[in-house]
Amino acid sequence: MPKRTNELRSYFVTRPGCPIEQSLQTCLDAWAAGNEMQPSDSQFPADFIDRCKNKSEEWRSKYLTCEEFFREFAPLRGRFTIFQVSPGNIFGAFRVLWTDAAIPILESGLNQEKPVCWHRRREKAGYVVDYGLYLFGPQLWEMTEFDKKVGEEELRLLFLESVF
Repeated sequence: MPKRTNELRSYFVTRPGCPIEQSLQTCLDAWAAGNEMQPSDSQFPADFIDRCKNKSEEWRSKYLTCEEFFREFAPLRGRFTIFQVSPGNIFGAFRVLWTDAAIPILESGLNQEKPVCWHRRREKAGYVVDYGLYLFGPQLWEMTEFDKKVGEEELRLLFLESVF
């Protein structure tokens, strides 16, 4: 049975309509070119984490947690980037998960029409690692290995049963 998680607080979103700072744009450009940023490649991850901890007015004017974003901007609109920053992570310090191009996919999860696999990582040999986090309604759910093996409609029913 899927269980709720507070993981949405660890993903961030550029505030729709806010200009993107140059250090973030460098990371976005690297991601668009197919590269993951490492901690030494950019000062952005370290600066971002410091400002995030303080939740300064300047930081809040540019970024939201994903949880806040789904609450404040539903239905989804505008240009945005959902990303994860983890300075000490061996898999990369900056990772883009979603952009405004994925609005229909994200909306299907938010509207409880279809569970959306939140976070996958493609390995070099072509394997895909599914971290077991799914968006259904305005939150993330942790999945068991059994849950990930059921069909799409059965999975939706499991989520609906968990919600109600």
